[in-house]
This record gives sequence, C-alpha cells and structure tokens, in this order.
Amino acid sequence: MDSGRPFYELLSLLNDAGARFGIGRNARYPTIEYVVDICENALAYDGMLVIGAVTELYTFGHPDDDATSDMLRNLQKRLKYGLPSSLPVMLYELGFSDRVIAIELSEVLGTGSARSG
Repeated sequence: MDSGRPFYELLSLLNDAGARFGIGRNARYPTIEYVVDICENALAYDGMLVIGAVTELYTFGHPDDDATSDMLRNLQKRLKYGLPSSLPVMLYELGFSDRVIAIELSEVLGTGSARSG
C-alpha cells in the first residue's frame, strides 16, 4: 500500500517511472485498469489470502504470541481494504465503507497517520 493513495495517483507514479507491462515489443503502458487489477486482485485479494495463511501457521506454531498474530491480522485487513493504518480500518469496518472517507475521517480524528498501526 502506498499511503492510501487513489488509483489515478498510482498510475501517475508508474507513468512517471516509465513502467511497462511485459517485455520487448509487446510491452504495454500501464492503464488505470492494470493498476486497479494489481491493487485489488494481486495485493488486496491474493496478498490477503497469503497473509491469512501465514497468520494461521504462525498462530498454530506460536499460540502464546498474541501480539504478532494481531499485527499480522491487522496487516491482512489493511491489504484487504487498501487502507494505510488501523484507524481507517476500524472506521471502514464500522460502516464508513469508502476508502477515501475512512482515511479522511481518520485524519480528522487526528490519530490516523500513514505509518501507525
């Protein structure tokens, strides 16, 4: 996650970096569809499943380490929702199920920095 940035900003970062998908003459310029697919499928869905499996294996092997298991679960939720910290995740789960609104509301509340939680 890149600090909860919207897809169009991520696309701009890719274009500014000269990124291409594929190799040789078949290399394609990034589009908003590619960015959405990478973020929502590769990171949010597949990444969430991988983190969930790692969390379950870790919890099974270390049943007394609740702190690490909780951090892994929090990371899983952040990937799933595409949110930068714990507070926006909590707001999202409370019913503010729009990423932008959850992020902005967390900033208004004052404890939703991009690096926390």
